[in-house]
Amino acid sequence: MAQAQPLEASRRLCRGMAGTDPFEALAQDHRKVLALLDGIEATDSATVTWRATMLL
Repeated sequence: MAQAQPLEASRRLCRGMAGTDPFEALAQDHRKVLALLDGIEATDSATVTWRATMLL
């Protein structure tokens, strides 16, 4: 999740050109990242490998 894939970036550009709100896609991505981080935080701190896997 560190970097947007080129195809996803192209879709966002097309949405902006089509008149839809490109920031809505960004807000959705932000919510997904926050949910992922909440999930990682909720795991047991002893499961370091599982936490690392969730980030990949």
